[in-house]
Amino acid sequence: MPSNLIMERVAAEARQVSQPVAEVTVEFLRSANEHDDLFAVALARTMRAVIAGLALSDKDMLAIVSAPNDLQALLALLQHPAVISTLKEIDPLAEAKMRGILRQADLYNAEGGCVSAEEAGSLIAVTRQTVDKMRRMKELVALPKGRDGWIYPIWQFADGRPLIGLESVLKALAIEGPWVQVSFLLSGNERLQGKRPIELLRKGKAKLVLEAACTFGKNGGT
Repeated sequence: MPSNLIMERVAAEARQVSQPVAEVTVEFLRSANEHDDLFAVALARTMRAVIAGLALSDKDMLAIVSAPNDLQALLALLQHPAVISTLKEIDPLAEAKMRGILRQADLYNAEGGCVSAEEAGSLIAVTRQTVDKMRRMKELVALPKGRDGWIYPIWQFADGRPLIGLESVLKALAIEGPWVQVSFLLSGNERLQGKRPIELLRKGKAKLVLEAACTFGKNGGT
């Protein structure tokens, strides 16, 4: 469709649309204008995926509108069975991928959430550069976070230092990568009678956690 006809269509629709949609549309257009074409295409495809799943009842919509923030609203939408069913028509693996995304969101927010390298440094009285070096040396665990690089789960710090025993556990799990490392530390473990490794580290039982880490993956990731 020629660009002039597209703009006429946009103008015609804008005269009738509700204010919230108009505000988001303006933000959408401004963001697309400020970035390159690749960003604009990614933004458009993301919005199409959301629109594809919006055929919900008023009751379902109320749950989305009532979410405490935009992120929670998006997650509420994407978790709805009708939306998942629609997205599975586009991608048969959509449900499994969604579970992975939600799991990652849980790990980002668990036990107080994550902080930047600068903030992590302030917790243990070192520089941002030292924190980054500690991550690379497997002395701290960090999760990837878009353009910000890495963010650091706050639960790995206590009393102005990393948890005692954390470094040995991370090095035992080095081949697994940060998502698996964090999941291991925050999930119940059969070898630990269902307790979470992070809880035992806090109690000074690092040896038990290290033993579980050394066998992790050999028995199906337990």
